[in-house]
Amino acid sequence: MLKHGNGQHQLEIFGDPLRKETGGTMIMCFFNPDGQKIPFEFIESLANKRGISLRSGCFCNPGLDEINNCLTTDELSGYFSTHESGDYKDMINFLNKMRGATRVSVGIPTVKRDLDQFIQFVSELSDQQV
Repeated sequence: MLKHGNGQHQLEIFGDPLRKETGGTMIMCFFNPDGQKIPFEFIESLANKRGISLRSGCFCNPGLDEINNCLTTDELSGYFSTHESGDYKDMINFLNKMRGATRVSVGIPTVKRDLDQFIQFVSELSDQQV
């Protein structure tokens, strides 16, 4: 697992840590050296500038997103019972928790160079406060 110089994990990959029966898609969150999650929009923007194609946001399974981001039923109930309308940013601000993640997929067209480029991208974020 990649870590910042102070020992803080650079990213968390969700799912089976041994990657058994997980297929070619990894869902992850990135962290600053201080432990704060880096918004997935920012990671996607940095990746796009490097020509790296990945997906980010809240995916098709909102329950999985709630588990990955440690959102409780009470927190969600509190938000929805006090808001007739709102957007993604409003929910994040109210809950003070991130929603969404970064997703990287590999498949038949993926070559070693693609993987090396992504690993280099992640490595360059080491010890960077973004």
